[in-house]
Amino acid sequence: MQISLLDLAQTDKLFGSDLGKRVYTRLMDAIQSNPHVIHFALSVKGATWTDVTFARESVLRMASAYRGVKSFCLNDLNNADQIDNWSYAADSKGQPIMAWFGKEFRILGCQLTNSSKNIVEYVLKHGTVNTAQVADAMDITIHNSSTTLKRLYMQGYLMRTDTSASTGGREFLYHGISPTFEMGR
Repeated sequence: MQISLLDLAQTDKLFGSDLGKRVYTRLMDAIQSNPHVIHFALSVKGATWTDVTFARESVLRMASAYRGVKSFCLNDLNNADQIDNWSYAADSKGQPIMAWFGKEFRILGCQLTNSSKNIVEYVLKHGTVNTAQVADAMDITIHNSSTTLKRLYMQGYLMRTDTSASTGGREFLYHGISPTFEMGR
């Protein structure tokens, strides 16, 4: 579901903790009004100013509260200052967030090791993957793949679903967080 932060804020200047808290409440209303929606792509299109406190008290607070249950990504960041401010806010909340620029993405806050970033990129490229696929693609053990994917999910870089495995047991499928994200696609 696409949501304009400017519509929620009713201004193009996204700054201050007070406005961030008001937008958090409005964003919570949108989420609760759409309980079936798992993914929210949040646009900052048209924002002339975004500061750390707004980002921290609105979107990153929401993403942290719903980590592993609902996913959030950003669209339309248009300058280096905005990107830096969202990244600093993500660091301060310990909550990474994906920022999308067309088909390219950047992880804001809480930076990953190269091997973990490669796994996130692989999942984003393939949409939905299981542990064995990642192990094979990254040339790592199933155990290492499972541990890393679980950690990336717990830290908020990926989403996952629990399904029945072809062997009869349970299996987790991991999903990247993108503007076109759909569970199980």
